[in-house]
Amino acid sequence: MIRIVVDSSCDLPDEFIKEKQIEVVPLYLKVDDKFLKDRIDITPKESFGLMRKGYKLFTSQPTVSDFTKVYKKILSAGDEIITVLITGKGSGTVNVARIAMEEVSKDKISIVDSTQISGGIGFVVKKIVSLIEQGLPREKILSLVDRIISNIHLFIALDTIKFTYAGGRVNDIKSFVTTVLNIKPILIMRDGLPRLLRVVRGRKKSLKFITNLVLNKIKEESRKFEIAFLHADSYEDVSKIREEILSKVKPEFEFTKIIGSALGVHAGPGALGVCIYFREEEL
Repeated sequence: MIRIVVDSSCDLPDEFIKEKQIEVVPLYLKVDDKFLKDRIDITPKESFGLMRKGYKLFTSQPTVSDFTKVYKKILSAGDEIITVLITGKGSGTVNVARIAMEEVSKDKISIVDSTQISGGIGFVVKKIVSLIEQGLPREKILSLVDRIISNIHLFIALDTIKFTYAGGRVNDIKSFVTTVLNIKPILIMRDGLPRLLRVVRGRKKSLKFITNLVLNKIKEESRKFEIAFLHADSYEDVSKIREEILSKVKPEFEFTKIIGSALGVHAGPGALGVCIYFREEEL
């Protein structure tokens, strides 16, 4: 049997993670002098509440030991492992997992850099689970990963540039004067990093822009698709976008989820995203 290991930046429905026995290795959130495990010691809602109160939060990747413990547990049952992780361009988690793999078993463990975040990782994992259930061997699945990733499109609307600018995760934003009021950047995941796509003024225009962006992309591709609605404690706004989009198109699968604390530190409260996975019939 092939088992899946992910980090806590991967967003999928909780029931899917449980049903498919996906192991989640938590990222860390530093609050004052304490390191808290994402989604275990601190919930996303709690972390966004702290950010709104002015707390400065920092993130840290899992330790080698965090991965080796999970790997040894799975391998002791005689299973193989595919590890699907947050983009290596924005986190050192992939490198940590590779060190753990070297320590435990290079033959039974594979590491996949999803080049994605949040629901983008989730859709890579969801498709890999489907291929496992079809009976494909690990090496064949790994050969299809790039094709899976190429069919994933993640769009993000920030409510503020404050946290993304401070974290330095989106270089394009550094070129903006941060004192300009009501700037709402729209980002797209490209080549493993969030890139600035457009800047609009005002939340209402931002939500309308990302809604139209998603609908136009779905129309352009004209394929069966799955979709995730993701938010940083902005459930009301993401629900409005979801309602508008689903009134016009019908996905094969959809879910809504609050993003983890470790990602939320860089996106900031109020951010939201829409992730689309376009299906390939031959995959």
